[in-house]
Amino acid sequence: MKAVSSRRLPAHPLALPNLLTYARIIAVPVVVGLLFWQSIFDGALWLRWVALAIFIAAGVTDILDGYFARMWGQQSSLGRMLDPIADKLIVSAALLMLAAAVALRSLQGLDAALASRRQYAERLRRVLTEDCAEAFAVQRIPDGVQSNFQNLGVLCRRQGRRDVTMVQAELGAAGIETRRYFWPPLHQLPAYRGRFSLPITDEIGDAILCLPLHSWMEPSMLDRITAALRQTASRANT
Repeated sequence: MKAVSSRRLPAHPLALPNLLTYARIIAVPVVVGLLFWQSIFDGALWLRWVALAIFIAAGVTDILDGYFARMWGQQSSLGRMLDPIADKLIVSAALLMLAAAVALRSLQGLDAALASRRQYAERLRRVLTEDCAEAFAVQRIPDGVQSNFQNLGVLCRRQGRRDVTMVQAELGAAGIETRRYFWPPLHQLPAYRGRFSLPITDEIGDAILCLPLHSWMEPSMLDRITAALRQTASRANT
């Protein structure tokens, strides 16, 4: 008896394996639209669940199209080209939309975070100006300009001389962590050293110390910083 071979169907663009691949490609804008509507326009949560169901169904079609193509002998050049493209499109679209959703959630609290940061910075600047002027100098912000206070840098002085190292050590002893973001300046880096002479930049950069500042600071932390600044200023005057 002759062995019974599986029936081979002609491969054409509308074969079932190719239709499953087309469906996976069509699912890409559907998943993106559902996630976009739920994240951007604050749509109902069920939209995200529908997007998940479609994504899972698309994954199932990735298994079935290859299975049917092999079983029915319907492999084609078109299918071999579109199959990996469809896989990458659906996965990349889902990952990008999830990343965008996380980023947008973070941006929703940006205004409140900046307002808190400005409030903390103004409190510290007021203490520096009113109680610590002999030891610290703060940057003057022009009228009509609103700073986001990416950092809060101050010029350090001691008995008329700028001495950032001693100030940083005293604040560190009080548990206040500071940074010297502007030292060394660029022209002092190994690649540029010796090419330029910028004495004013050196003098200012060597005296700037950046105080701790972030968007959500406990009142007790601000109290510790202000107390340490006042104590450091009092020592600078002795």
